[in-house]
Amino acid sequence: MFVVAWIKQIFDSLLPMDEQCVLCDDFAILKKYSLCERCCGKLEVVPFNLTTEETYFESLMACYFYNNMAKSFILKHKDGHNRYLSLILGQILADKVDSVEIEIDVVTAIPSTRSAYLKRGVNHAADIAKAAARLLSVPYQESLVRIDSENKAQKSLTRQQRFKYAMSALASIHTFEKNQRVLVVDDVLTTGATLRGASLALKQGSPNCKFYGIAVFYTPFVKKI
Repeated sequence: MFVVAWIKQIFDSLLPMDEQCVLCDDFAILKKYSLCERCCGKLEVVPFNLTTEETYFESLMACYFYNNMAKSFILKHKDGHNRYLSLILGQILADKVDSVEIEIDVVTAIPSTRSAYLKRGVNHAADIAKAAARLLSVPYQESLVRIDSENKAQKSLTRQQRFKYAMSALASIHTFEKNQRVLVVDDVLTTGATLRGASLALKQGSPNCKFYGIAVFYTPFVKKI
């Protein structure tokens, strides 16, 4: 009996039946999004749509609340330079779009600030958006550019400052085809200021299109409808 158990232990070490959680790095049987059961259980679903007041979005959605687990996810993705997590975050977005049964023709993303891009070398929201686009079987299109001279980091601003700043921070650089349905992606939504500014810029550039805002994580700041 001991020999059988010893042999099984050797085989388990060579060919483990579990995998490594992408968030906590523990070896375990994984649930959805390559997360272990413990980490998966910390995902808090946002059960409502956000207000589209003062935006040009048909709807504004978020997938999960921005709790401590979500914060770790984002930090590991951005500051940990783990770009493979874009695939998982893109899957979360694609699942959300499928669940609300919205037909999408093209996906775009919020551009990084200059300082964030210089620090990290990549636009993580665009990485996530590209992954979501592949899963939704639609193209990805860069469509926005930051035109502000200061390129401030949003986290240093108050809520009112964010809204004022966002209205002049983005410009459309692409005209979508008439009647296209465009998914606009950001990783974290707090006040909604950036997506609000994006909806204005995109609607000015493509007035005959429909735009849908979505973020992976949501910090409860925007009122629900």
